[in-house]
Amino acid sequence: VTPPIVDRRPLGERILLDTRSKGSERVALATLAAHLARANDGIVQPYGVSGDGMLDDTQRDVDAAVARVAAIGLDADGVVRVDDSFVDATVGLSKQLDASAVVLDWSGPSVVNDYLLGDDIDGVGGAAVVPTIAAHVLGPWHRVVVHLRAPSAAWERLDAELALETAHAARGRSGRPLTVLCSDDDLVAQLLPGPAVDELVTVLRDDEEHAAVIDGLQPDDLLVVPAHVIRDVPPLRAIRLKRTLQNVNIVVVGGPHRLVLTQSAAHRAVSPNMLPTRRG
Repeated sequence: VTPPIVDRRPLGERILLDTRSKGSERVALATLAAHLARANDGIVQPYGVSGDGMLDDTQRDVDAAVARVAAIGLDADGVVRVDDSFVDATVGLSKQLDASAVVLDWSGPSVVNDYLLGDDIDGVGGAAVVPTIAAHVLGPWHRVVVHLRAPSAAWERLDAELALETAHAARGRSGRPLTVLCSDDDLVAQLLPGPAVDELVTVLRDDEEHAAVIDGLQPDDLLVVPAHVIRDVPPLRAIRLKRTLQNVNIVVVGGPHRLVLTQSAAHRAVSPNMLPTRRG
């Protein structure tokens, strides 16, 4: 696939960070957002959405997230929106605050949620005009693994690029080891030019090696994957993977309108083929 010519904003320029408690460990989630922002000298904006009677609790969650990000050494500015719809409020805030990406706390892979129930991850990811990241992070990570595949459309290549940018940022200042799983030599050459590869970057091109790495992921690994790779896994393999990955740090990345993980009827109408309409 010919690389599309897109003038894209840096992913970490202004991170909108979800402060709900959905399954991630809060320090780990703040650390991920901070790594993304730090890679682009950006800022983190923790946010909360409050319904009637919950404003004080939401404000406390946002203030605590601001403190966590500040303790890591980054600028953070919290915001609370009163709205009955988390999805509408998040999409509205991403526009109002000119976010470069939204980081959502995600409960992780779940067969029940993915095949029977709707999820507001899909609601935000399908409607947001900026990249969206679903993060299920349970603790510190010491290696980053990014799983890509040969793109069959321009938007898949864009999401592979976003996933690799996320993975590089997640390495942090210490330069954690990065393992890239991709069998497409052209994509590797385009996304990992010579200067970007160092002695801590390993590229594996064999599909059997890919399966072995994924099946052998440990709690102190961080898996980064574009949303379309997760969605397109065959059903039986998906069920096995979702059980395997429940206790693994995993981050799923999708471009504007393209982070749709569930298979529920409520979200089948969301098109993953929409290319970004706003690039800065």
